[in-house]
Amino acid sequence: MLYDPRSKSVLGDERWRALRRELDGLGVIENERVTLRETKAIFTAVAGSVAKVDSVVEIARAEVDALGDDLRLVILSDRVRANELPRRVDEPFSPTKLGVVPIFEALRRAKIMPDALAVLTGKLVVLPKAVLPAFDTEPTAMRIDLARLNRRALPGCPEHVSLEAQGEIGHALVTVVTRLFQSGAIRVLVGTQALLGEGWDAPAINSLILASNAGSYMLSNQMRGRAIRIDPNTPGKVAAIWHLATVFPGASGDPAMQEGDIALLARRFEAFEGITNGSSLTVESGIDRLGLNLVASPETENARTLARVRDREGVAAKWRTSLGGATERSHVRRIAEARYAPRALAWHDTLHALVVSGVSGGALSGTGVVRQFIGAGSWVTLLMIFLGATFLYSLPKLSRAMMLWRRNGSLERSLRQVGEALVASLHHAGALSRDETDYEILVQPTLTGRYEVIIDGATRAEERAFLDALAEVLGPVQNPRYLLVRESRLWRVRRGDYHAVPTLLGARKERAEHFLHHWRQRVGPSRLVYTRTGDGRRTLLRARVNSFAAGMQRFLQRRSVWM
Repeated sequence: MLYDPRSKSVLGDERWRALRRELDGLGVIENERVTLRETKAIFTAVAGSVAKVDSVVEIARAEVDALGDDLRLVILSDRVRANELPRRVDEPFSPTKLGVVPIFEALRRAKIMPDALAVLTGKLVVLPKAVLPAFDTEPTAMRIDLARLNRRALPGCPEHVSLEAQGEIGHALVTVVTRLFQSGAIRVLVGTQALLGEGWDAPAINSLILASNAGSYMLSNQMRGRAIRIDPNTPGKVAAIWHLATVFPGASGDPAMQEGDIALLARRFEAFEGITNGSSLTVESGIDRLGLNLVASPETENARTLARVRDREGVAAKWRTSLGGATERSHVRRIAEARYAPRALAWHDTLHALVVSGVSGGALSGTGVVRQFIGAGSWVTLLMIFLGATFLYSLPKLSRAMMLWRRNGSLERSLRQVGEALVASLHHAGALSRDETDYEILVQPTLTGRYEVIIDGATRAEERAFLDALAEVLGPVQNPRYLLVRESRLWRVRRGDYHAVPTLLGARKERAEHFLHHWRQRVGPSRLVYTRTGDGRRTLLRARVNSFAAGMQRFLQRRSVWM
């Protein structure tokens, strides 16, 4: 029954069903509460989609085929959902949410290693009856009183039993189940990331499925760390780590439906280094290294991934090649990946100068022809003098604009010029210890059409200072102390572009002016604006608006690459 505050009465079954039909198109009804369909609700539905249960079964089946009895698979989820355990053998299985018990039950019904399938959480421990003899041996060896462990039959899962323990015995129970997993008596273990994600050690893991919504670096790295540990008993171990993402069919036009889960996945991969799926031999972070097209063709990507994980030897060979090609001084380096650089105005100024010089030069030639054939007149002579002066006036600007266009004509060259201006100014500010000529700015294209910016010859601290400064210059304008303002005018059309002076360089006026000097030399004409005055604040507001409008173009992401 549901209490209706509008009529202050109790709704009967018929009224409740009618209200449910009325609200079905407007929201989600759960636990007698109505939740409107908003972005957060959609994200939760995507992240906790029960479709992932079927994916877990498919992955587990592929891993059983690939590794057989050598499989040590751990599946981590966020919730236990113990109330979804079946109460009788013939009870229909229809999970409503992602969780430990729905995953366990789906694997059990799919007969994925039923005699070696177990559950280990802080509240629920389920073991197959086939491992009970081995289980009874372990507590005896550890001097644990078996009488303090309560066993309970599971009518809906007759081949399994549930164990209950509290306090110190509960911790000992985790140790016993872990040892059974290490020995191979248990080969598929379903648990919560809270229990198995931190401080739990089982080096035998060679397959890990993260059916969890954790996106932070700490939690993701803790869970991932369970599988990447070296196993002394298996020196050549290759572990597969599976990340799940839900893409709704026909949701390509709804960003909330297609991007929520994938965005979470991308955030995880920002902290993970690994080999690429393409021809590149670099070890780097970021989801782009996988070359996935999850939205357009998830089925194709799933098939490719399943085929790749069956080739454990091929994965090991790719790792050996990627790491073996590195020099003795190779290490994980931070790089910036950009698709924007301040080059548009150089092209604009070049076009402006070309138009002025072309028009004046052509008119001068035409006037000379007129003067030759129809005679000399004072007005023609004056016009020729004016046009000649205009042409001569435009030549220096044309020369300067052509030089800037040649220097910054491509995104690659422009990024290099910005990087060199930063190196010169950071060296002047004391952030770079060596001479500025000892550093080299490397710019190279990526498979995604962007460019990687690397400072070669820098220490880790210097690398971080450079990338922080580069991110401030090329990223959206926030609240800098000084701004670089670039302006250009083509007839009546006025254009402007704004770049923040990095915090380290903007702390003092002298540093900001030094950066402006090198910026003008390498990038192009600009003026320095102090944003802590009334006029400067108005310029800063215009810069923020301009930066917001160009937000899709001003992309800069930092990644880790082994080189």
